[in-house]
Amino acid sequence: MVNRRAAPSTALVFFYGSFINRRVLAHGGLDAQRLEIARLWGFDILIETLATLVRSDRHCVYGVLTGASHTALAQLYGQGWLGNAYVPEAVVVETTDRRLVPALCFIAHERPPARPADDYLE
Repeated sequence: MVNRRAAPSTALVFFYGSFINRRVLAHGGLDAQRLEIARLWGFDILIETLATLVRSDRHCVYGVLTGASHTALAQLYGQGWLGNAYVPEAVVVETTDRRLVPALCFIAHERPPARPADDYLE
């Protein structure tokens, strides 16, 4: 279970797409010690150049919930391959034991129309 009483310099974050992988997070500078499975209602995942979320009344997106410092989040989402496209939004996710937890979720609202790279899709 993720500690929901995070220190003032940290935030609970809902990750989806490739960021549910600890190795991908670590490569971006975030050492996620504890991950908790969660889902975000009211969104669907869209994979174009990058994975992002789009509003949908009929879907939910599964991902992971963890604590992260604001410094680590700035480093993670400041990586060049992300193109500074993601911005944080406040959301409420549901854990597997049906708890509702407020968290940040980074969403790219403007995406380049190019096809995603094959290694990204893998």
